[in-house]
Amino acid sequence: MKKLFALLIVLLLLVIGWFFASPYYRVYQLKNAYDSHNASVIADHIDFASVQRDIKSQLTPVLVTKVQSLTQSPLARLVGVHVDENAMVQKLVTQAVDNAVTPEGVASIITTQGNVASLNNDVKLLGGLTAIAMDKIKLNPATLADLVTAKNTQELNQKLMAQLKSSDVTKGNASNGNSETSKPTASYCGINCFKVTTQVQGYPLNVEMVRQGFSDWQIVKVKLPL
Repeated sequence: MKKLFALLIVLLLLVIGWFFASPYYRVYQLKNAYDSHNASVIADHIDFASVQRDIKSQLTPVLVTKVQSLTQSPLARLVGVHVDENAMVQKLVTQAVDNAVTPEGVASIITTQGNVASLNNDVKLLGGLTAIAMDKIKLNPATLADLVTAKNTQELNQKLMAQLKSSDVTKGNASNGNSETSKPTASYCGINCFKVTTQVQGYPLNVEMVRQGFSDWQIVKVKLPL
């Protein structure tokens, strides 16, 4: 009876240990998948709908503020810039995020590690909008006026991509930091919440995961370095 009781205690401790150790093991798996260019493993552990909502909520207000500061400037009025800032930004951000934050977008990022020029256009567009939000790409009233004159979404995308091609966003490797992913630091943010902080291409990256069931974890938020 004592042996059975001791065995049950050991099993209980193992279960509790796995309950708390599971997110660290998941981070280890994801890091190995990144290093081995295994995009499918990473995509399987992303809640894309949640991450899309999170990124939109970060990018949209920052870009709206930037566009508004341009459209309200004397130079913008002089060149005749008239735009619904909210509608324009929301359309761009929605399209960029919905098309880039997908299994295909993850595959593009993972398989082209460090080579920005090889990313697909959807990921480049999202990267370009993020670069604008980070002040890595400077908009001015003249370039904004050029974007505003686009007749449809396709032409708007083409014009924006033309602007991005003149910057470091779509050329070669990232210029800030090296192409390696630094060793992540990880900690609980709640019993069912886990945060990972690392650097990719020299930029800080904060990822939040939530527990699914007993020991599985899904990425639900990605904090952009804005």
